[in-house]
Amino acid sequence: MTEQQVFSALRKVIADCDRLQDTYPPCQLREMLTQDGYNNAECDEIITYCADNGFNYCIDPIIRHKDGEYCPKFASYWGPDQLKSRIDWLVPRT
Repeated sequence: MTEQQVFSALRKVIADCDRLQDTYPPCQLREMLTQDGYNNAECDEIITYCADNGFNYCIDPIIRHKDGEYCPKFASYWGPDQLKSRIDWLVPRT
């Protein structure tokens, strides 16, 4: 994926998070990307991009923390506002 395609995917997740504010369900980046039509390989690439650019704490079980441990899946869920704030700063303003 190009960087622009990654940004497009993250913008979709940001919009999804905005729509979920009223109901406030737990949100996981991988699940939201999958719901937006991305396959597993694309999800891995987008998540790795996020981790390489600063959002590497409890983003997904494929990402190691500084201590070398992987994040458990249950810990990679966030409130919609929390997930949005963690990815919003990665995406340049258009």
